[in-house]
Amino acid sequence: LSQVNSNNKGKQQSMAEEQETVVVEEVSVEGLSVTDTEQGDQGGKEKENEKEEEGGGRGEEEEEGEDGGSIEKLFVEEYKWRAQLEALEQWVTSQLEVEPDNQEWKLLKARVLCDLGVNFIETEEPSNGQRALEKALTALEGLPLDQAALIKTNSLNQLGILWANRSEHQKALDLLLQSQTIFETCRKDGIVPLKASLDSSKSAKEVQDTFKQSWATDTDEIKMAEFENQHTHTLFYLAQCYGNLQMSEKSELYCYKTLVRQYASGQYKNMEWAIDAGALSQFYLSTGNWSLAVRALSAASAVAEQETSTDEQIMQRKADLALCWVKYYINILEASKIAKANGSDEGITQPMDPRPDMDAKGSEAFSADVPTSLATGFESARKMFLQGQAWVKKAQSFYELDGYVSEYIACVQDHSRLFKLLVAFEDDIDRAAKMHKRRIHMILPLSDQLNIQYYLAVCKQLEYELGDIYADMAELKLQKLEQTKNLAVAKKINKLARAGVEHFSKFYELHRDHDRKMPRTFDVPVAKGLLTSLFIRARLFMKMFPADDAEEAANLQSCLACHQEIVQYCTANPDFEHFQTELQLCKEMTELLPMKIRKLEAQHNAKSA
Repeated sequence: LSQVNSNNKGKQQSMAEEQETVVVEEVSVEGLSVTDTEQGDQGGKEKENEKEEEGGGRGEEEEEGEDGGSIEKLFVEEYKWRAQLEALEQWVTSQLEVEPDNQEWKLLKARVLCDLGVNFIETEEPSNGQRALEKALTALEGLPLDQAALIKTNSLNQLGILWANRSEHQKALDLLLQSQTIFETCRKDGIVPLKASLDSSKSAKEVQDTFKQSWATDTDEIKMAEFENQHTHTLFYLAQCYGNLQMSEKSELYCYKTLVRQYASGQYKNMEWAIDAGALSQFYLSTGNWSLAVRALSAASAVAEQETSTDEQIMQRKADLALCWVKYYINILEASKIAKANGSDEGITQPMDPRPDMDAKGSEAFSADVPTSLATGFESARKMFLQGQAWVKKAQSFYELDGYVSEYIACVQDHSRLFKLLVAFEDDIDRAAKMHKRRIHMILPLSDQLNIQYYLAVCKQLEYELGDIYADMAELKLQKLEQTKNLAVAKKINKLARAGVEHFSKFYELHRDHDRKMPRTFDVPVAKGLLTSLFIRARLFMKMFPADDAEEAANLQSCLACHQEIVQYCTANPDFEHFQTELQLCKEMTELLPMKIRKLEAQHNAKSA
């Protein structure tokens, strides 16, 4: 899973998406880290290989390191270990020439070749690594699973990583599934595989003696723990593979299994595990699986609470977890709003997922009062809002404006989003207007403080949101006017509409280039946002109550200009097909408005005469 830092840090929604619905942050499952899970006891020399390599590798040749020296200087210890392994391979090969059917020698050779393959991969020589690992699998042919299983699964895993780094994801998946099948077969048949470890500090003869001795001295518990640990790695690699193959649901399932096994084994670092579980919850939000999202978030929070350090990085990760909770409440409120608009009067409760629990010690304290069914009215929506607001404040206790500008603003925007979603369940017009006013008080000061040169993208978002808020408030006041027929309300509508036009105009102007010219074309999300802002501006001009015919004609002229610009952009960019419904209306308005404007101007001139 991608770290939540990268998901929340400075990342904002596009303008076009912002004015309609909250966008579920889809979290890739490709970056989940297996935290502190040991790959196996190989004399401290076998390391987990998770670094990216280009296809075919580049390590077969001498390369310059960052310090200007050869790459050999970067891998001094690895090359020493390789020399021992190569000497050991020669020795055991000579033994096999004398006793070609000796299973002990075959197993030892496979172990050596597997370690040698890992060594080549670690030193950026993947082609040599591939050959060594494939030789290891060949050496294991004919050996029973109780001897070969651990070495075989390790070799298959390493080959899977290697082919994945070459973007051969299907080939990598096939290898990893073989590894999974071996584990499942052993578990089903009650097979406990040999640990078969090597010690780099010993001579070839001593290695052979300790290698053989471990067969007799290692308990079944020790052997099985190593095998279980190896299988956790297999699941982790499968999660990545399925993610690379765009099979999100399978990738999520294997991520979940990996985290459950890590927690059960106790081999994890608190904050790394918590961040991974929190990031996984964001995937569940994209599928509307509220119960699993809460399960993952509660476990993440419980594990994070066990970390008592006040180190800045730890505190930042806790703030990121708080933002995961905020996204949960935003998404469930958004789903509730959509259900309400579609006429659903019952909350949707999902059935319990049959998969093993991720429940960590203390997780019930976080999940006990969290709603997992959609809000059906104001009170249930208000409960979600208040809980989400509490998590916003917790995140803001770390992400302060002084030092974390982008993150602080993201928190404010999430807070504003919570208010906007709550408004959808509020029937009282005055109370709804006050909620929107709270949003303005949160965002307007930020818009005034930010330096456009350094925070252009954020300034665009804030200006758009302010325009959208004023447009929503103007709509509420129009409803109020229908009820009261009060002229003071009409004046308020004009004020709100002008404020909305002002902020949408600022948003539009921020898209000009350095020469103050508007580009002929934009990326689709940007274009949707710009055209939407023009469309809403046109509507705001239509909602104003003019003092006379001349003012009404001026408002309609401004409205016409907005419609004309939308038509002009879509005509100049025929491949842009994301505004067709609105475009048709704009074309009609460009035909009707000129006649109405001329009529108003004629009336004004007649009155003046």
